[in-house]
Amino acid sequence: MNPLDSIILSALNYFAKRYDLLDFFIVLIAETDLLKGGFVLAVFWAVWFQKDTNQQQNWVRLVSVLLGSLLTLLCSRVLALVLPFRERPLRSATIGGQDAALGFLGLTPGAVALGQANITVPPNLPSGDYAVIITVDGVPSNAVLISGVNDG
Repeated sequence: MNPLDSIILSALNYFAKRYDLLDFFIVLIAETDLLKGGFVLAVFWAVWFQKDTNQQQNWVRLVSVLLGSLLTLLCSRVLALVLPFRERPLRSATIGGQDAALGFLGLTPGAVALGQANITVPPNLPSGDYAVIITVDGVPSNAVLISGVNDG
């Protein structure tokens, strides 16, 4: 991650889980379609009915934005229907046949041809030896044997 992204994410995450009311409103807005669309619609109508000397020019701009948005929506739907569909997730991991969360899969910085996978072991996995298989784009890897102890 580049330094600018790190600074921005750190600044945004500073407020996470600090203020319960702020968290509540962010989740409410993110999960409620009416609130997301209602805000945009309220701004649209406020500009539409604004008393101004350039009211007709404002109307032309708003209609242009609306038509551009509809054209973008139409293009995205056509592309979704025409382009090939890919199953998600592209990468997955199993430990002993159980699904495991794959946090990261990529090349290791500073090493040549060395990969790294951050896999969370399922909490209900008993102690023992298990095969780890990583599947990328539908192609499974060779199994790697790990030994684990569940402190339970």
